[in-house]
Parts: sequence; C-alpha cells; structure tokens
Amino acid sequence: MTEFKLKNKIILNKDYKTPITEILAASSLAYLLSPTRSKRLFIKVICILFMIIFFSASFYYVLLNIFDYLQYDTITSIYQVHEQEADFPTISFCDTRDSNFNIKIIYFWFQNENLLKEWPNHFESYVDKKYGRCYRFNSGKNMFNQTIPIKKSIRAGLDDAFYLNFYFNTTYDSSLPMIYIHNNTDRPDSIYHKGYYFSSGSVNYFNIKRTLDQRLGLPYNNCFKNVSESDLNQTVIKSMKKNNIEYSQKECLRSCINLKFKEMKACNQSYDEENIFFFASRNKCIEEFIRQKDIHDLCMLNYCPLDCDHYSYDISLHSASETATGNISMKSSTNYVGFNTYENVSRTFYGLRVYYDELEYTLIRQQPKIEPFGLISNIGGTLGLFIGFSFISILELVEVVAELVFIRFF
Repeated sequence: MTEFKLKNKIILNKDYKTPITEILAASSLAYLLSPTRSKRLFIKVICILFMIIFFSASFYYVLLNIFDYLQYDTITSIYQVHEQEADFPTISFCDTRDSNFNIKIIYFWFQNENLLKEWPNHFESYVDKKYGRCYRFNSGKNMFNQTIPIKKSIRAGLDDAFYLNFYFNTTYDSSLPMIYIHNNTDRPDSIYHKGYYFSSGSVNYFNIKRTLDQRLGLPYNNCFKNVSESDLNQTVIKSMKKNNIEYSQKECLRSCINLKFKEMKACNQSYDEENIFFFASRNKCIEEFIRQKDIHDLCMLNYCPLDCDHYSYDISLHSASETATGNISMKSSTNYVGFNTYENVSRTFYGLRVYYDELEYTLIRQQPKIEPFGLISNIGGTLGLFIGFSFISILELVEVVAELVFIRFF
C-alpha cells in the first residue's frame, strides 16, 4: 500500500510544465506563452485580449472561406476554336399538322454528292412526342434502324451544304413543317417550341454557327460528367454499357424507353429492345407508347441526366422563292392524296439548305471560382495572418502531445 502511494506521488510530481514551455518557446507557437512572459497584470490582460480577438477573427474568416467555397460559384471563359473539320448537325423535321405524313424526296445532295437514290440510308424515321412521325438526317441511324457514321463538314459555306428538295404527302390542303437543328448526341422528345417553321414553295437557307457549353458537373450544375458513377438509377446505364453504347442523353432516353416497353410488356408484343423505334412508324400502339409524356419524364428524372457538355446552334434563316413546276411531274403528283394541280402540290413543296457559316465554334468553359487547393490556401493565409499558424505548427503540436504522453507513461 505504501509502495503504491509512493509511486502515485512520483507520477503526480512529474514536471510537465518545463519541457512543454521549452518546446513552445523555441517554436512558431511561442506567442501562446506571451501572456505569461510579463509580470505586469496590465500587459497580461492586453495580451490575452488581443489573443482572443485574433483567434476569433481567424475563426470567423475561416468560416467565411468555407461558406464561400460551398456556394460552388463558377467563372466562365469564352474562346473561339478553329477546326479543320466539324461534325455536321442533326436535322429533324416534322409536319405539325399531319402526324402520318410521308415525304417524297426529289433532290438530295450532301458535300457535292448526289445521294437521292440511297436517301433511306441517311435518314431516320422517328416518333415525335407531339407531332408523331418525323424524320432526321445525320442522327447516327437510318430508315432500317442501322447505325451509321456521323457525317462531317470539311468546308464552310454552300459548297459543303445539306441540299434537300421534297414534298409532304399529306391529306391536308397545306402543311406546316418545323425544322430543328441540333447536335447528334441530343434526341429531343419533341421539337415543339424548339424549331423553326419554314416556307412552302421556297428554298430555305439555314446558316448555322456552333457553341459548345462545357459546364462543370455536380455539385456546380445539375448535370453529369461521369454518369456511370452517379447516384441515379443504374439500370439503363448498365444496359448501355452492355450494348457498347456511349452515353448521351439521347441514347439514354432511347434505351430507357425500350427497356420500359419490354418491362411493361406493352402492346402485347415482343420486340428486340433495340428495334421498337424502328417499328414505331408501322405500329400505332408502339407509336403511342413512345409518345407518352410520363414515360419520357420518368426516364429524364431517374435514368437520363443532362450531359454537361452541350452543343447549341445559332441559326440565320432566309428564303428564296421557287415553284413546284419542273420539280415534279403531273403524273407523279397523282400519288399525292388530294392533289391534282401544280398549285396544290406547290403548297407542300420545300427546299432546305443547311450549312456552316465558318468552321469554328464558340467554346464557353466553366471553372470553379475556388478550387480545393485555393480553399486550403485561403484558410492557411487567414490562420497565418492572424495567429501565425502553419503546417509546421501542426508538427510542433504533435511534438507537444508526444512529450506529454512520454512524460505520463514513461
């Protein structure tokens, strides 16, 4: 018992103050001893008061830096980028009056090549949620649901333009077509309120310029750089990976609708999940399924986030009159329901010319206003300015703690 008390007394009598004071006095944290250096009470009070002020100020400004970083503000830089060649945009067009129209193409050139005889290999028939059957050029698919390469433009101006003269075969006296020019990675569920109306009996010239908006992903914007690592439902993403489909919102929507069709066993039919869009123009039930708003909304909200990198197009439109005479014979006009004269046929004759004004685009790039390293620098600068704290100070604190442990247990 006496031995235990003696041992305990030795522990209590261990000198903690001297080694700690020596370490602090030789360190960058010597200011912590400043209130004890003076024997005058007034100076001690002043030192303690200023230490409280400096510690409070440093804590306040450190919090401000952290809160400023958590706002996730961005800065935007704008550049002009010149290219040797550029992806040609996708061109979608619909008849806003007749959801069951067909087209009669009489003139089709691209890059000074006549493609009239093989036009089905370059167009895709698809179902617009609002307008029904529509067509797309350069979407990456053709009329046979085959994947085709995206076409590129190697020259600016009309020499490398998309030329198309065609007729709408419709039961209406006249048609009201709409065109939407967009990037091939986009697959809008509808071109409603997005496209341009163009004139009948005219050649419509669309002069286009591109803008690439490169936005930051979460948490800066509600879009995704790496969708496969997002916290959204991964069912569709895994299906796209399985089929070697590169992510874009358009392909995601396509895959999602296909999977939902298969999951719900819609239309009491069994189609391969890659082919229901191909059958949509031939099967009314599938067409109506694809056009359901709740299906699109479900896919958009839970499966198919917006791409962070997005192309948009600035379009200048002008028209030049052209009559139907010479573009179609009276004999072929008999194939058009309800049309027996050139006057009526000309109401559904259209010409399109789409071309780049120049092979350059505007790049809008977002960057964080405060990078993580910038946050560390700001906090370090604040602590260094007010209380002289640095990473070396952390090592000195570790030394103090280690010394206390050594004195206590050894």
